[in-house]
Amino acid sequence: MNKHLPAPRRARGAQGFSLFEVIVAMFIMLVGLLGVIAVFGAGTNARLLAQELVVSQELANMWADWMRFRLNESKATGGGLGVLHLADLATGKKGEFNADTGDYNLAAGNIVNLPTYQSNVYSGYAWEITNAKDYTPVWAEEADPTKTHPWDQRRDGSAVIPTTMGNGPLALKQVQLTISRGARMYRFNYLFSGVGLKYDKLNP
Repeated sequence: MNKHLPAPRRARGAQGFSLFEVIVAMFIMLVGLLGVIAVFGAGTNARLLAQELVVSQELANMWADWMRFRLNESKATGGGLGVLHLADLATGKKGEFNADTGDYNLAAGNIVNLPTYQSNVYSGYAWEITNAKDYTPVWAEEADPTKTHPWDQRRDGSAVIPTTMGNGPLALKQVQLTISRGARMYRFNYLFSGVGLKYDKLNP
């Protein structure tokens, strides 16, 4: 027997994984799982925000239509059931959709309540007028578009509709309406003219 032959080497695979290699592998797997969870959470939150935006847009449009039907400047000295005026569109006015509480509310179950009254699908949504200001459209001269005039005045400054023929165009109100659910807010802008349904016909 040749005494100079080296001893046979043990196969490396029989040694298994070291503790360090196991920890590194677990760390990589944990980072991957956390990434998947984060993506799933972000997707869920995005769907929630998209749904709230759609619902808020629907509520804002319903509120604006409801308000337009109640506005009637021709009854500024009084009015029938549920009549409102442009002056009622003021910054800080607020309310809640499902319970129909807050400003402009008359009584529970009233015929002029918001159409969302007692609709649980809109529970938790609230509205507030966060900005309201008068708005006067202008028209530009054809010969020189840089020269503008209020829409109720002629070029010389006289009234478009003489007082002998009746009142001129009604005033306009520009309103920023904020729909909120919890701490999340969605803002929409509307323009009101003060011409609406005469609600006194509902209460002869």
